[in-house]
Amino acid sequence: MHHRDSNTSNRNRIGSKSTVGEKMVRIDGTLEEIYELVNGRGSRGSSSPSPSQTPTRRRSSSRRALKGMKSAMQKANARARLKNGAFRKGWDQRRLMKYAHRLRRKSA
Repeated sequence: MHHRDSNTSNRNRIGSKSTVGEKMVRIDGTLEEIYELVNGRGSRGSSSPSPSQTPTRRRSSSRRALKGMKSAMQKANARARLKNGAFRKGWDQRRLMKYAHRLRRKSA
């Protein structure tokens, strides 16, 4: 018999998350209040977004590098992959990325 056939408990399955040491939290309130707490719009906190949540613009040098890497990756993938998406003989992800970085440096 297979080990999963007789045991239906999630705790004892291989690869499942252990329940030892987990803390249970009790939340009292209506569903709307709980939803607001989960989504960060509770009455306890401020309504303005924190500085880490405000969008920031990338520097022009960073944008230029990303654009260069995009075209380099397209050229490298065209050279390293077959029509079905598999790697050509002798190519792997490591070689593809090294080649793409080299193309980006040459184009700059």
